[in-house]
Amino acid sequence: MSQSPELNLPLRRVALFSSGVGFFERRGEAAGPVSIPLPFGADDVSDALKSLVVFDPASTMPSVGYPAEDSLKTTLASLRPDLSGAKGGADLLDALRGAVIE
Repeated sequence: MSQSPELNLPLRRVALFSSGVGFFERRGEAAGPVSIPLPFGADDVSDALKSLVVFDPASTMPSVGYPAEDSLKTTLASLRPDLSGAKGGADLLDALRGAVIE
């Protein structure tokens, strides 16, 4: 799998609020698939993804990815019920048999 070229977007605007929230705007142009590093700590991934806005008028579905600390199997095994062995829809439903779900 080939890696996309990296593009460092310049920081254009920063706003820091008394609540501890910060707004950081990076803006630039890219041609084709690129990787854009956004520096923040592992503990901040959840907050960053909740507030991340990607504007790409040429794309109907821009994607965001990040390296995960845990493998998918480890993450699925941590769930109750354990879904790490589910190979398809039938296995998933079988693992959920008797479980209370919402």
